[in-house]
Amino acid sequence: MIPFYLLHSELYGNINEKTLDRPKQFSSFAKYNKLLSLKPKNLDFVQADGLPLRIETTYDGLERTGFSVGELILVLGGVGGVGSLPACKTSFWCLKSHAATSSTGKLELMKSLGTDLAIDY
Repeated sequence: MIPFYLLHSELYGNINEKTLDRPKQFSSFAKYNKLLSLKPKNLDFVQADGLPLRIETTYDGLERTGFSVGELILVLGGVGGVGSLPACKTSFWCLKSHAATSSTGKLELMKSLGTDLAIDY
């Protein structure tokens, strides 16, 4: 159930994985949510649609590796959909990141995301 104060707001989020198994068995997708959030105003719905999966993939990858505080990670594809998140969010885990891109034109973007070292290969 969506809280009253969020009615008529632009939301995005993630659905429960159970509905992906047999959607018609469980009614509508809107009924089963794990996470709802206000959609960032600078994104349209198409752009916001990919955020939950990108965030979950990044979080899951970093958490499963069992990094310790202060360790260094190498992010390949540092300005891609998933790669851009660890570059800017490693401070959350107190990690250092070196991120790589094959596009010289995207080096400045990668630096602006907060990676400790941007590598152009």
